[in-house]
Amino acid sequence: MTTSVAATWAPMTGEQREQFDRDGFIVVPGVLTPDEVRSYASALDRTYLAQADAGKLATDKSLHLLSAVTSNPDLAGLIDHPKAFPWSGRSSAGTSTSTTPTSTCTRR
Repeated sequence: MTTSVAATWAPMTGEQREQFDRDGFIVVPGVLTPDEVRSYASALDRTYLAQADAGKLATDKSLHLLSAVTSNPDLAGLIDHPKAFPWSGRSSAGTSTSTTPTSTCTRR
């Protein structure tokens, strides 16, 4: 028996891949709802303020954390948000990829 499944991912465009290779991230506009933006911004604000209170900001007041989800589990929904990562699980070459909860969080 053969079944077919509609593709739920799309490969990165050449421009997106170039931006990702250059900058380490891709801006995908219009993905998050206003409520999601408020929720994630609030989560980041809480992390920033906690680190500031602990004296862990850089001299320029920026914050750099690896493994952001470990530091702030409220960000876990961003790891594989279906609208943010329509190509999740595939690279532009069609090979399997994975998304890891490692990032840098910076705010001034």
